[in-house]
Amino acid sequence: MRHYAQSPVAKSVRWPTVLGAILLFAAASASHGAILKDLIDQGGSLQAGDKAFTNFSAKVTGIPPYTVDLAQIEVTPLTVGPDYGLRFEHVTPNQPIISAGAPLGFVDVLVGFDVSVKRLGWLVDDIRLSFAANAPADGFAQVVETVLDGQTVIGQASVATPAPLSRTVFLDQPAAPVRVLKDILAVAGQTQPADVISIDQRFSQVPEPTTLVVLGFGAAGLAFGPKRRRQIGAWLRRPRGIAVLVVLAGVLGAGTADAALLKDLVETPGAGIVEGDKQFTNFTYTAAGVGRYLADPAAIDVSGITLNGEQGLQFAGAIAAFSQITPNSSVTVTIGFDVTVTDPNWRIDDITLAFNGAAEGAGATATVDETVVAAGPVVVGTAHVQTPAPLSDHALLQGEHTSLHVEKEVYVSGGPDGYATISFINQTFSQVPEPATLALLVTGGLGLLALRRRR
Repeated sequence: MRHYAQSPVAKSVRWPTVLGAILLFAAASASHGAILKDLIDQGGSLQAGDKAFTNFSAKVTGIPPYTVDLAQIEVTPLTVGPDYGLRFEHVTPNQPIISAGAPLGFVDVLVGFDVSVKRLGWLVDDIRLSFAANAPADGFAQVVETVLDGQTVIGQASVATPAPLSRTVFLDQPAAPVRVLKDILAVAGQTQPADVISIDQRFSQVPEPTTLVVLGFGAAGLAFGPKRRRQIGAWLRRPRGIAVLVVLAGVLGAGTADAALLKDLVETPGAGIVEGDKQFTNFTYTAAGVGRYLADPAAIDVSGITLNGEQGLQFAGAIAAFSQITPNSSVTVTIGFDVTVTDPNWRIDDITLAFNGAAEGAGATATVDETVVAAGPVVVGTAHVQTPAPLSDHALLQGEHTSLHVEKEVYVSGGPDGYATISFINQTFSQVPEPATLALLVTGGLGLLALRRRR
């Protein structure tokens, strides 16, 4: 039996509120689309209303048979009421953008892009995701949308066959610009394929605090319902600190310096990844599971990333357990590697971990537990992420180090009859000057200050 899922037509439109009617942005929305491959290769951008979409990227992993062609995926600006976004569909109508073939093929496509708001004083505050897909009873199709403010996951929505086919999620905190990572997964059955046909993605927004003050909270009270007012109130009471300045001034896109399949890194002597002044070597991988699961190192891409000046690794590829196909499915994956700072003037002092784990069903879960070990061996730090929260974690290490060993234990369980998936794990490291360099910097700074005072 096959489940067929069609992206639902919006049954209602969120009409502009009193405040929205006063401030409605009049910018024209681009009506034409672009090919995803061209957006990536040529550094292209799209605009829908006051939303600009830039810095597109894509990674494709999987186990054949599967079909995906980035040159056949069209990305079109989308406008629904006051919300703007993107639609992903095949250039040929009603054809799938990705397809996993039988028996048991799967394909995972991680698409990234930045979203900025051109209207001064406004921030993205929710994501609205829907898709059209079909999959057999022993297959699966899913889209997981993850929103990052710098390195921190601030919102995530997932849709899957047979349900839910659409979902709206408010962000932990309104923000702009943000980085969106959209993971598209199709898993075939024994005899029938699984397809993802189209994806609709929209964003709505609220004024940032200064704009709200200027407009008056009375107007805001008319504009937003009780749930939204509580959300904005909580956000206004939660200071975002220096991180906001870093995010607004920083580069949100991930820059890849090197990439390889995890299987090749494990099996090839001397293989490694270099990103900036960080070198990653001595990769290890083990997996043990029961039931129906995905955990193949030949379908996990490892690449260097730089996020807000911090260098690290991204593991992209499906690790999943499907208890809705085979009850009580689960898998535990252990990934290890060494990280070394090649610049002698710097030391690693903290770690940031983030992922897009998604789970549906009682008892379903996805987690990553990380242990950081220095010479000795001595454990100098740990980090933990899980569904539904926290999806990102930050830990200050004990001491400052030039070389460390990192061990990740990745666990997904579908519970009795649900499912759990992970399609990317981001790992970055920040650093400080080593003591002698720091002393020189401080001495130089004091000297300049004294000279300025004498002048």
